[in-house]
Amino acid sequence: MEDKEVVKSANQGDLEAYSALVSKYSNAVYATAFSVIGDFHYAQDIAQEAFVSAWSNYSVKLNKNHKLATIISIATVINIVCLLLGTVWWWVTETDGLGQVIQIIVYAICLGVILLINVTAVIVVKKRRM
Repeated sequence: MEDKEVVKSANQGDLEAYSALVSKYSNAVYATAFSVIGDFHYAQDIAQEAFVSAWSNYSVKLNKNHKLATIISIATVINIVCLLLGTVWWWVTETDGLGQVIQIIVYAICLGVILLINVTAVIVVKKRRM
């Protein structure tokens, strides 16, 4: 069954369909978050929030041409950005260590590259479908 059919079933309240989607994409989402953050617990939180964000926005904002994997990827990146911004704010306001701030800036640059890759991939997919 394709993602579109599984999403339709899940939107109709089928918990098995929702569970299948989470099972299919959870490892990829977690791996992406962990590769950027490097912390097991934060990566789990990001993955969970990505599924919640993607799920709440999928049926409302997106048209039929978007793949669920793309939506989850974008939600993952957004959640990583939020975590990094919160971390930078904490280091700037709660510590006096410039080294940690520089480390966070490097993480943010890496995240920007990942975001650029995701946005480029979405644009390429859209152009190929036209």
